[in-house]
Order: sequence, then C-alpha cells, then structure tokens
Amino acid sequence: MSDTESDGSSSDTYSSRRFVADKSTGACANCKTLKIRCEWIIDEGICVKCKSTGADCMTHGRKKRRPAMSHEQLMKRSEAQDAHIQSLLGQLDGLKRLTEIRKLVAKARDESAALMARSSGVPMDVYPDEHLPSGAANGRDKRDPSRAHQSSVPCVETARTTASFFLPYYSAVDWGTFICPPILKCGLFGPVEVTALFKLYFDKLYPSFAILDPALHTPEYVLSKSSLLFTTVLYVTSRLWTHRPKLHVLARAHTTECVKEAVREGYRTIETCQALTLLALFPAPHRSWVDHRGWMLMGIAIRIVQDLKLDEPPPADILEREKLNRLRTWFQIVAVDASNAIQKGQPTWVQRNNFTSQMTDLWYRCSPLNSPYDIYCSAYADLMSFTSNVWGPTGPTSMNSQEDDEVIDTILSYHRSVCGRVELWQQRIAEHHIHPAVAAHRDPKLKLLGYALRLSVLGVGFQHSVKRMLYPNMELLNLAVEAARHVLEYDTEHIYPTGVLRYAIEPQYIFVTYSAAFLINLLRPCLALLLQGTIRTDIFREVRTLIEVFNCRDVAIDRTHIAVVYAGFLEALLDQITAGQDLADDLSAHPSTPTPSNPSLALTHGTTSEAQGSSSHVVDIESSQGAEFTIQRFVADVTTHQTSAYPVPAATWHGFPVDEGIW
Repeated sequence: MSDTESDGSSSDTYSSRRFVADKSTGACANCKTLKIRCEWIIDEGICVKCKSTGADCMTHGRKKRRPAMSHEQLMKRSEAQDAHIQSLLGQLDGLKRLTEIRKLVAKARDESAALMARSSGVPMDVYPDEHLPSGAANGRDKRDPSRAHQSSVPCVETARTTASFFLPYYSAVDWGTFICPPILKCGLFGPVEVTALFKLYFDKLYPSFAILDPALHTPEYVLSKSSLLFTTVLYVTSRLWTHRPKLHVLARAHTTECVKEAVREGYRTIETCQALTLLALFPAPHRSWVDHRGWMLMGIAIRIVQDLKLDEPPPADILEREKLNRLRTWFQIVAVDASNAIQKGQPTWVQRNNFTSQMTDLWYRCSPLNSPYDIYCSAYADLMSFTSNVWGPTGPTSMNSQEDDEVIDTILSYHRSVCGRVELWQQRIAEHHIHPAVAAHRDPKLKLLGYALRLSVLGVGFQHSVKRMLYPNMELLNLAVEAARHVLEYDTEHIYPTGVLRYAIEPQYIFVTYSAAFLINLLRPCLALLLQGTIRTDIFREVRTLIEVFNCRDVAIDRTHIAVVYAGFLEALLDQITAGQDLADDLSAHPSTPTPSNPSLALTHGTTSEAQGSSSHVVDIESSQGAEFTIQRFVADVTTHQTSAYPVPAATWHGFPVDEGIW
C-alpha cells in the first residue's frame, strides 16, 4: 500500500472515531464507575472502553434541573425561616428566664431553710397571726412548727396539681377553665402566703390607695379574673416582707412577664387597669429615675379604661358591687392622671365628659355597698382635676402675654378657687359621718393634699415673680411659705406618728418633697432678704426633720425605698444651697430618731413697699437663675437625678445586711 493510501485510510479511521467532548448525554455508566473519560464513537453508538470490553454502553442522561423559584415563593420561604428563627429565639429566651427563676427559687428555698433552722419554732414576726387565714394560726406551732413553711416546698408540678392544692381555699374558681399563674407554679407561694399577703395588702396598702374592694377582690375572685392582678397584689405586698426579700424579687420577675403578656395579648379588662395603676403608684426599685416606667403604665391603663367606657353609666345587668368597682376604678385613674398632669405642667390625658362631672359628688353615696374611702376618692379626683385645669388653655402658657400685675392677680384668683374647692370637700366629708378610723387616716392626707395643690399654683406665680420682677410679690411669698410648711407639718406630725407613711403612694412623697425643695430654694443667699432669720432657721430644721423621717426605720422599707431616695435628693440639695451658711442653732441637739416639733408658722409680714425700701434690688436676678419654684421643674430635676450620685451605703442598713445581688 502506498503512502498516500495509507494516509487516507488512517484519516478515515480517525474521522470515524472522532470524539464528542460536548456530548449532551454525558458519560456512560461503566466509565462513570471507573472514573475515566468516556470516548464516544458517534457512528457506532458506543464508547471506546465498552467496545473493547464488550460491555453494554448505557447512559442515564442528565438530571433535570428544577425550575427557579418565583419571587413570591422565595418570600414565603424567607418568612417561614424567619418565623422558625423567632420561635427558636423565643425558646432560648424562655430557657434563660426559667434558669433565672430557678436560681431565685433556689435562693428562696435556702432562705426558707435558714429561717426554719434558726429556731425550733417559726418566729412570730415572720407570719403574724393576723396575716394568716382563718384556722391556720391555731395549729401553726402547736403540732408542727414547720407548717407555716410547708407551702414553700415545691409540691406542685402542673397547673392541675396546683389547682387541686388551692381548692380548699379557693372553691369559687372555675377549675375547668383555670390557667394557673406562673407565680403559683414555682411552689413558693402557697395558700398560707397568698392569704397572708392579701390580708396584709388590705390592712396596710389599701388605705393609702383604695382602688380595690375588700369584699369583692378576695384571693379566689382575683385568681379567677386576672393572673396579672393576682400576681401584682402578691408582688407589691411581698416587699413588706423584709425578712424574705427573695420572694419579692421572684414575684417581680413573674410580674414583669405578666405585664408583657397583658400588653402583647391586649388584655383589656378592669383588672388589668387596676394592676397597672398599682404598679405605677408602688413602683419597683430602680437605679436611676429615668428607669421609672410609671408614666408608661398609666398611659396604657388610661387607654384601656377609655376603651372599656368606664366613663359611661355601668351596664344594668351587672351586680351592684361590680358597678361600684367600675366607677371607683375610673375616678381613681382620673385622680392619678390629673396628679401626673400637675407634676408635669401639662393637660390631662383622660378625656372627661358630663357623666364624670355629674357623678363626682354622687357615686360615693349612691349605694349601701359604698366604701367609706369612696368619698376621699371623689375628693382627690375632683381636687386634682380642678387644679390641673390651671395648665389648660387658660393656664400659665396664656399668661406670658399678660402684664406682671395681671399674672399675680390671675395666680391669686386660682389660689382662692383651689382653697374654696378644698373647703367644700372638707365640709362634705364632715357631713358624711365617716368612720373615725378612716377619718383619722385620711383627713390629714386630704389637708396635706390641699396645701400641696395650693403651693403648686402659687409656685407658678412666685417663679414668674422672681424671674420677671426686681422683687417678688410678698403676698405670694407668704402664702407659698405657709402652704409648704403646712405640708411638712402634716407629713411629719400627723401622718408619720400613725405609722402609715411607710405605705404611702409615690405621689404623696412627690408633693411633700416638692414642698421641701421649694423651701430649700428660698434659703439661697441671693434670696436672704426675703425671709427673717428665724424663719430661715426654722425652715432648715423642718427640712432636716423631714429627711430624718424619710430615712427612719419606721418609714423606709429598704435603702431603695422611694422615701430614702427622696431623702437623699433633699439632703444633697440642702447641703448644696446652705453651704457656708450658719442656719442651725445647735444641730447636735437633734435626736437620732425623728421627733418633729410643731413648726412655727409665723411668716414675714413685709409688704412690697417695705421690700423696695430695704434695697433697690431685693433679689439678685442674675444669681437667682438657678432657683426653681414650680412643681414641673422640680419633677424634671428629680426624674433626671441619678441615684448613683448618692453616697454608697454601708454594708448594713438599719442593722440589716445589704444584699447587693438583689438590687
């Protein structure tokens, strides 16, 4: 064969066996198994390897690609993944909270065991007989000294077991629909603790703010109505058990979760409003004033009561006591809202109507089931609302365009109106024949409130007088000093000796502290000529007495109690303003425990002309710029005041060890 023929034959063979690299069917099964390159012979329909081995050359083809997901499908998958992630995060948060609660439970158990081991019997001050349910006190120590603590043992694991455990005490609960509050599942709050705390609440805290009805709000009723209110009562009252502080911390954790759940789920009930109001008026300890969330809780409560239409006539088909419960809750929230408006110098949030105005002086005497505290509820709501109108359309903001004399006349007119309103309610209460025990508790508070409201009005005029005029109006000054000193007098001499100051709501402390701060600001050197020297000395002593009262063991629950915090604020302000002044005759003569003396209420009787004659500038306007006399400026200063500015307390407080881990 010639070279040409040889070359042509070789070329034909090559062309008949050329390989297809981009064959769509892919490699055959045998070549895939051996992991070698599959050289395909197009004309013969077989690969080189299978032809040489005589094997069947089979291909499976490429897998079909799934079509791309649409935008809508991608969004749904993304949302499903997000929901799954949120679910996992929620489970993680739940595990963390459960771990924290378990730690608190363990600490409380250790504390309970320590109390039991301290002596063979239960100390009488731990579970006083008057705070135990009927029949529990009789057999407490006679048969088994540990019976008072048997409910601290976690004898319940499920909601049904807890329900059966409480059945002898709370037979009115519908156990078919009952959902056990988490605060009971922990096992530390048994029937003895619950009954004792509810009784302690109505004995001590209820007289200070009577939003609940002792005949209606029994433990079984509250337990069946609202887990939040039930937990709140245990929480605010357990703070009074200073011998078992861990229980209060545990109750606080459960209360926080209940509030979150109520807001998240939108529980719009009267019991929710009552619980939020109690939490706002008996606030939790907080390290700084900006952490106080009372205003937020009251905002939610106000929104709920308006959605429930509590400012309208109650439905005719409900029980009489529940009708009173609706009205009482509405007027108490009106009073708290008006109090907040006065403190902030703003209009009220509550939208009032004719029904509210008509019922203010009627509902407290419309039924034989009325509580003796209801008339005071009406009085507070009316007086607060009446005074808060000063900050409405005709209030201080509208007086900026008036002449100085017109402003003073307007303020004095407001003051006379407030005085007349206070006298009207005092006359109504005198004619209502209040029970002596209730009158002894509430009459001094009503008088204190009356003077505090007068001062809140006079403070606006006096602030304007100091800032805008060469000398302040002496009539305003005399009236304001008299009102402020009366507030301190009633707090230290009439309310403190009764032992109820320890259980006062926060607004009472605010008004008293504002009155003291008003007097302290008058002790500034630039205002020295406004008051006689004896009056300045008396004011100094009276404020010191108030600080001692707030700090004394009979008032302060612990070092984070609101009384102690306000005492620290006043002491810091007093030391700052009176530094370098000799205002005390003999401070060493002050006793270690507060024994307030009747303050002299003699005031400066200097007239405006006398003030002008004594000096061309009675008040150094430039030096007095730091003095603030309005209640809204005082509240702003207090709410931005950090508690960390106070001196660090010792390791013990009134003889009790301070557990830094609690606070």
